[in-house]
Amino acid sequence: MEALLAEQPDSQEALAERCLQLEDALASAASVDCFEDLADFAILDLRGEGLSALPESFGLLEALQGVSLSDNQLTSLPESIGQLRQLEELKLSNNRLQLLPKSLGELRGLEELDLATNFLSYVPHVAKLRGLVKLSLAGNCLAGDALPHLGRLQRLQRLDVSVNQLESLPDSITQLRSLEILCAHTNQLNALPGDLGHLSKLQDLDVRYNALSELPESVCSLASLTSLSVSGNALQRLPDGVEHLVTLRNLSLAQNHLLDLPPLWRLRKLEMLDLQDNLALTSVLENRFRPAVLDRCSSSLELAALLKFGALRDLRLGTVDSKPELLKMLETDELDLCSMQLRWIPPDLGGLKLLKLKARQNQLQALSAKLCRFQRLQVLDLYSNQLTGLPAEIGNLKSLTELDVSSNLLLELPPSLGDLSCLVRLEAGKNKLSDLPSSLTKLSCLSTLGLRLNPLETLPEKLDELQALKVLDLGSTPLGKSLQLPQQGHCPVRRRLYLMHKYDALRSIKLCRSQPSSLPEDFDAWGRGPPPKPPPASVRAKCAEKDSAGYHRFFGSGYGDEDMPCFASRRSAVEEAGDNMHLRKVLLDIEAQ
Repeated sequence: MEALLAEQPDSQEALAERCLQLEDALASAASVDCFEDLADFAILDLRGEGLSALPESFGLLEALQGVSLSDNQLTSLPESIGQLRQLEELKLSNNRLQLLPKSLGELRGLEELDLATNFLSYVPHVAKLRGLVKLSLAGNCLAGDALPHLGRLQRLQRLDVSVNQLESLPDSITQLRSLEILCAHTNQLNALPGDLGHLSKLQDLDVRYNALSELPESVCSLASLTSLSVSGNALQRLPDGVEHLVTLRNLSLAQNHLLDLPPLWRLRKLEMLDLQDNLALTSVLENRFRPAVLDRCSSSLELAALLKFGALRDLRLGTVDSKPELLKMLETDELDLCSMQLRWIPPDLGGLKLLKLKARQNQLQALSAKLCRFQRLQVLDLYSNQLTGLPAEIGNLKSLTELDVSSNLLLELPPSLGDLSCLVRLEAGKNKLSDLPSSLTKLSCLSTLGLRLNPLETLPEKLDELQALKVLDLGSTPLGKSLQLPQQGHCPVRRRLYLMHKYDALRSIKLCRSQPSSLPEDFDAWGRGPPPKPPPASVRAKCAEKDSAGYHRFFGSGYGDEDMPCFASRRSAVEEAGDNMHLRKVLLDIEAQ
């Protein structure tokens, strides 16, 4: 026997002859003496030898650590195989096995067991192999409860049960805390275990070609997942939390019924995305199929961001390469995202050199601080969204001249808005603002301030420092309604607005929609107020200093019904703008008006 194994055949015919001799030798081995020659062998490779059976005395090879009997015609294994206590690797793929011997469960040192491509329908003794690291049962006849007590294999790292007839995976599979690869494609699975997210080390999940209509939410908890293959199922949507799979590199979603895509912009490491053959994501255009994700929608924006800023290189949408068309979206200085049903704007867009960003009429609930890195941005339009707040970093948009955050759910405006030194127009109507930050009075270029439809009851005390303010809209606010009531005594707010109209640029004060003119009907009466009190003698000498309202006051010997403020000298548009040509043009227009 040893001579047969040691002999090196010098031709194909000699190799075939040697295989026949070896098979005959094994088949006729029935005595201890015959296996004494193989007693010291650690590895035995009998692949493709045409073996149909093993003798019971095969278990006498107790030194074996690895045995390969793949590609034979074995229909059963001898019970004596349980005597191979040192066996670590056993490969029996592509045979005709229908049952496994009970003694197989005694191979406690076995780490790799390959039973692929057989006729097994039940494997009860495999669960006793507590040391298993790799187990392949692919290509068998497994169905129903064919994998009992699988959760006992606590060391198992790779499990392959693909190409069977399984309708479900055992719940105990979620106890395999060491599992890294789970391959269950080409079965009849209609659901996955709800606690699949407990497999914290799982890196590769392959459930292609099954009957899945949804994935459990717990899939989004697989923090180590790098590959997710769910092609060839009946999925209409993916779980909302799929964007939390930040380690994902490959995502295969082909041949499903997807209606839309989940947010993918956080998957910065994604390298391959397969969306082919999802009919709901395609539309007929000019007699050819064109992926709908190339139209104006949130998915197109996210895919474009992944292509430009992420690792995505392999994008499969159809037969035509769609990457150039997606990237073209971001090759502009004016990005129009209006009415795209966006729930967020990818923060990576903060790396673009935009002048205008329009995202009105979407479903934005928050604005990332990373989007406040646009150094050249002049127009930011966030009208009609669901924003509940603005990031403090919005003050970094130093070039911003127009900001529209009206029709949102804002409870307050961040104080950093006062750092937008170039801001000319601020629309914040139809929110939930009850007051304004005092820093707003630092916006020396502000020309339009829209605050209608807010629960606003007061204005900043130093509002009259906004010397360029031309339009103030307080329509349908508690403050606006109170200003429409007959004046009772002195009203500081009325007085302040009157003086801003008389000495500054303020020309329009809107208190309600039905207001017939740009100013309230009784606006002239707003200038009435109590005479100023004579200042102390020590102060009269400093009469040229500004008071708290920002005006120079000169006190004489008598006082009439009105104060006698003298409009302080103002800086010209050229002085105010400096080298900022865009701001200079805006201020010159205001002066001309």
